[in-house]
Amino acid sequence: MKTIIIDDKSIEISDESYNAFKKQFIQKPLPTNFEELDDIKGHYIDFDSKVLATLWERSEGRYPEFKYSIFYSEKETKMALALAQLSQLKARYVNDWKPDWTNSLFKYCIMPIYGGLKINPLLATKYYLAFPTRKLAEEFLKNFALLIKQYYGIK
Repeated sequence: MKTIIIDDKSIEISDESYNAFKKQFIQKPLPTNFEELDDIKGHYIDFDSKVLATLWERSEGRYPEFKYSIFYSEKETKMALALAQLSQLKARYVNDWKPDWTNSLFKYCIMPIYGGLKINPLLATKYYLAFPTRKLAEEFLKNFALLIKQYYGIK
């Protein structure tokens, strides 16, 4: 049994009720670094590229590094899975080309705009899906539109 005080009145409640009360009404201080998180629930990508739900608890003491690969939501996990695939595909399309965001040459970027995708020529605004030519960007978009939408979280 635990005793809580509400409006100067002492109330005895069970340990189970106390833990539920504490979880719902007593705010923990906001973390100042990732290591301060005790319990992390969310989703991760397994070895078969499946998105799975999980709960990591510090108290278990197992696999402490696992917490760094847990996404908060299933949607964010699927976005990361799409990014992994796009990174391999993009490498095949652009070879060794790396965008130089300091020069005055256009880079053709696939961007999410108004719930859709559009190719915009940019000089200095960095986007991951950047290509050296419009033609290459158009071909990439045509071939991988569904995967790109998944990466940007667009339905």
